[in-house]
Amino acid sequence: MSDLSQQPPADKRNQRRKPNPQESMSKYLLVMFWLFFILFNHPISSIFDRQELFMHVPVFVIYIFVTWGLMVISLVYLFEFKRSSRS
Repeated sequence: MSDLSQQPPADKRNQRRKPNPQESMSKYLLVMFWLFFILFNHPISSIFDRQELFMHVPVFVIYIFVTWGLMVISLVYLFEFKRSSRS
């Protein structure tokens, strides 16, 4: 009997917690940090560190610039489009 008296009323239990925009932004930033940390770190970047050329440019340089560009585009998307969708 004492367990039933300690439960919140039914209307409070069924209410969903409203998402906090700061929490979701922090989660996205944390995921992006770890993703790009791994992509720029040695084990992954060493895959592309070869003597091969693609259109007279080393593959490693192309990898660095493409990954950096993806990082910039994803940050712009996160800060611009996610912010405007919250408003």
